Amino acid sequence: MLCCALMACKNNSVDFTYTPTSPRAGMWVQFTNRSTRGTDWYWTFGDSTATSTQSPSHRFRKPGKYTVRLVVDNRESWSCTKIVTVLDTAAQLYCSVDSVEAKGIPMFTDVVFTADVYNPYNKKVQYQWSIASMNQTCFKVLNDTMTNDKLKIYFTRPMEKVSVVVRVTMDDKTEVVSRDYQVMDKPLPALLVQALDSCYRIRMSGERYEPQAALSASQRDSLNNYQDTAQIYNGRTYRCGDLPLPSGVTTRHFRINQGKIYYISEQDRYLYIMNLNGSNNTRIVTQGTMDAHMRAICEDPIHQRLYVATDAGIHSLPFILSDNNAYGDEMLFERISDEDDAVKLAFDKRLQYYK
Repeated sequence: MLCCALMACKNNSVDFTYTPTSPRAGMWVQFTNRSTRGTDWYWTFGDSTATSTQSPSHRFRKPGKYTVRLVVDNRESWSCTKIVTVLDTAAQLYCSVDSVEAKGIPMFTDVVFTADVYNPYNKKVQYQWSIASMNQTCFKVLNDTMTNDKLKIYFTRPMEKVSVVVRVTMDDKTEVVSRDYQVMDKPLPALLVQALDSCYRIRMSGERYEPQAALSASQRDSLNNYQDTAQIYNGRTYRCGDLPLPSGVTTRHFRINQGKIYYISEQDRYLYIMNLNGSNNTRIVTQGTMDAHMRAICEDPIHQRLYVATDAGIHSLPFILSDNNAYGDEMLFERISDEDDAVKLAFDKRLQYYK
């Protein structure tokens, strides 16, 4: 069905336009008052509703032809009438990010997509969301399900185009609504990883991270030059042999942060924490790593986290601040990569874009 607007304006100084020009039932239609005279306005929409707003928005409940009329200053001679054709009901898809059309969606930013279905009779509506892109690891879903009217996600990679799709079913009629968005890049620090057969980076934003990508030349140099066998802390250089480890314990991998030593024991390959004076030596045992053996560690001074390469993947945990080195159940290692043969880690503090 084509949409048409039959126009009858009794005065050239009274006029209005509306968008979209081909609305469907349930859509918000924006009417814009183009009149060049008058201070009072009265609109009727042909569906027994009216308003005195200067430039109103209106929803038509059913498809059909509606006579929309604007009268200015209550003068019959100052009026304009147009016929608006409304097509069948359509679901609308909205994004919660401000100015998304102009700027795109920033990566790692929570965004809520909403399927707005005009449903005045409270009929059963079914929703099914999907994200269409070249890479299915480019987003993380924050909802428990993808079958509600809202989808909360964040994107983990910049993209020129990603399609957000929702399949809406009501009264045995199914409509697919899709909108394209751009995901904007931002400069971020990165975890650098050397595995047995490859090297790559994972850019980090707090506890969120993007999929692995190739190293730049400067990042490859940083990884090659990084050592977790020595560290300058408070103006002093510490090496493995300088640490006040328990008798019979040795290490080749350690980091010092806020007066605490994190080290991998050569004897059992587990991660330990102790105070710089040698007190409160404690093995870090968390559900996230189970009995995984450790291979390498590095620190993230920006987000105050420790990264550990294990034979069960690469994990991170926040630094422990208690004097007795105790930690609660919430101090779980978070798996950020399934890489089980990483042999070296480094952290690049420089803020770099995806490419």
